Order: sequence, then structure tokens, then C-alpha cells
Amino acid sequence: MRQKRDNVLCFEWTTDDSSTLKIVRARREKYKKISATLDETPEVLDLVAGDLKSLSQGGRKGRKAVYMAENLLRALIVLAIEGLDLRSTIILIAESPFLQDFLRLGNRSVMDFTFLDKAFKAVRPATWKKINEALTGRATETKRIDPSAIRVDTTVTETTIHYPTDASLLWDSWRTLARLLRAGRRLAPKLAGDHRFHDRKTKRAFQRIVRYGRSRATNRKRLVRRCWRELIDRVRWIAALAKDFSVRSRSGSDSGPGSRAAFRC
Repeated sequence: MRQKRDNVLCFEWTTDDSSTLKIVRARREKYKKISATLDETPEVLDLVAGDLKSLSQGGRKGRKAVYMAENLLRALIVLAIEGLDLRSTIILIAESPFLQDFLRLGNRSVMDFTFLDKAFKAVRPATWKKINEALTGRATETKRIDPSAIRVDTTVTETTIHYPTDASLLWDSWRTLARLLRAGRRLAPKLAGDHRFHDRKTKRAFQRIVRYGRSRATNRKRLVRRCWRELIDRVRWIAALAKDFSVRSRSGSDSGPGSRAAFRC
């Protein structure tokens, strides 16, 4: 049988003096506020305790579980805040009397990371959603948040997209427009025209800008300036072709001001 909580004697959040690093004091203050919020919102512990019952099978002798539901809930909170894996989180708690006090372990030893993993899996996604609703309701009652204002959070995910430099944006524009114009040529040959796009020359200008852009040699600087002019001119030309094709495809006309445009190189 697993109890929800146990009355333990805490360290009263050891007073921080001027010798304590500012970042350490801020971190402790953060956990102190979280602990106070949990005490003010007992329904959070009730929700988690209901799911954690599946970890305690009990027995005929009625032996009590070693860890309270509160201990496991606070350990999961440390896991989420620190952003570490399970093993590293347990090591951090074991080496920090402050975090052990936050977990309210008392004289208990720190749980194993495999058991914390089981506790994490035991708490259902629906329970976390209810916890979020309970905390939001509590924050609204205490006027810590204003429900009339909508807050939108975003998540940043690492991708393989390259850094958007000016040269790379120009080259991307060329590649995209050339691909679309080739596709349009297959659908409407008369509207797209028979222009040659010279992808290799455009790519070579882009690569020389990237390769020699920071060179201090005079001849390389002249080469880069020439490649910049060439790349910009080519993108302007193909952008004009794409705009002309778009206009004529909508009107159904097979001729237009840009139908005879050509790029000489």
C-alpha cells in the first residue's frame, strides 16, 4: 500500500547568505515556490497518487510502500526541471541534500532510477492534463495569471536547415523558381518558353561567394563582387520569368512582355 504523503521534518530551506552564488539562490528559490504551489494545490497529489497505486500491489501483511506518492511526484518534477535522463537525475538528487529536502525523503535513501522510470510510466497523460488544469485554476484564483490574455507557447526543434545567409537565400530562390518553371513548361510549353536556366553557372557563383567571401586578397574580393552581381542578376531574371508565367497562365495568353526575355552569359 502506498500512502500519499508523510509528515517529515524539513531543513526549512537552508538560509542563503551572501557567500552563496546568485544562481544557486535563484535555483533554490524556484524549487521553494514549486513546493509552496504543491502544498497549496493538494488535488495535484491526489491525482498522481491514484495512478501510482498500480506500483504497489500490497500483501497479506499490509506492508507499506517505502516511498510516498509525494516523494515520487517531486522526483518527477526534478526530472522535468533539470532536463536530465533518469540516471543523472537520481545521481543529482543523491548528491544534493537540498533536493532530498525538496523531495521530503526524510531519512529514506534515494530511489533507484529504474523505479522512478516505472513511476513516470504509471502516471497517465490524462492525469498530467488534469494536473495542468488544476494548476491553471489555482493560478487564476490567486490572480497569478490573467485568463483574458491568451498565451501561445512554441517549441524549437533542431533541424538540418542551413543558416539563412543572403547568398544562400538567393540560391534557394533560384533553385525553387527554376524547378517550378520546368514543371510549368511540361504543363504549358507555350507559356513557359524555351529559356535555358544555366543552373551550374548560378551555383558556381553562389559557391565562390561562400568560399571566398571572407578572403582579404584583392583578386578574391573582385571575384566575389562579380559573383554577387551575377547571382543577383540571375535571380532577378528568373523571378521576372516566374512572375510573367504566373500572369499569363491566369489570363490564358501565350504572349506577354516577358515572353522574349533572355539572359546572356
